[in-house]
Amino acid sequence: STFFSLFFFAALIAKKNLWHEIRNSAAYKDILIATLLLGIVYYVLVFIGLQYTSPGNASIISLTQIFFSFLFFHVFRREYIPTTHIWGGILMIFGAIIVLASNFQTFQGGDILILLANMIAPFGNFYAQRARKQVNSETIMFFRSALSSIFLFFLALLLHPSFSTNAIQDSLLFLLINGLLLLGLSKILWIEGIHRISVTKANALESIAPIFTLLFAWLLLQQLPTLWQLASLIPITAGVILLSKNHTKPQVTPVDD
Repeated sequence: STFFSLFFFAALIAKKNLWHEIRNSAAYKDILIATLLLGIVYYVLVFIGLQYTSPGNASIISLTQIFFSFLFFHVFRREYIPTTHIWGGILMIFGAIIVLASNFQTFQGGDILILLANMIAPFGNFYAQRARKQVNSETIMFFRSALSSIFLFFLALLLHPSFSTNAIQDSLLFLLINGLLLLGLSKILWIEGIHRISVTKANALESIAPIFTLLFAWLLLQQLPTLWQLASLIPITAGVILLSKNHTKPQVTPVDD
């Protein structure tokens, strides 16, 4: 999937005539660190972790990325965040937990790896933000996909030396969809998003994903949501409203002696 996303970003770079950004060495350090943390370490931890835990556990534990982002950006780095956005994020987390709680199983070994992945993600997002100030999202993701696909290919050979080309052919459609949409278009939207708003706010807004899962499960699989899951719409809607409010950092007026 990462390999196919490389062609997606190359096509966008060609269309926008951004090939000159490939030579912008000033952005290399930030792109490389973001690639290492987000494109390699994060996915390795998540995919290995999913072998030893349930998707329900992984989904709920992934919500901790909002907390870790808050610690990194707003406690340690002291970036301003409005109180309404904090409450909006809390409501979004609460609503997402209501939706996902029924899928949570007992604590499992893979949960630790998922937790580590979400602790690392804010650091990667920080360097992705820095890189975006120097080059476009398409250039960042082109480098990230190229480097990540090489590493993950050799990791796949090391861990699964017996995989067949027939298996890849059978999964080709899903690999293309993942490459073009999940690892392609969605990553462009994510980097452009955190270029304009805080990572914490972006992570909180991402908590609306379980609602879309319920919606498509209802439309495509005829799986009716429970009353508790429908009730989650209340805190999630309130959270979105609070997070959508624009605030500017209060200016401190100097006091003359």
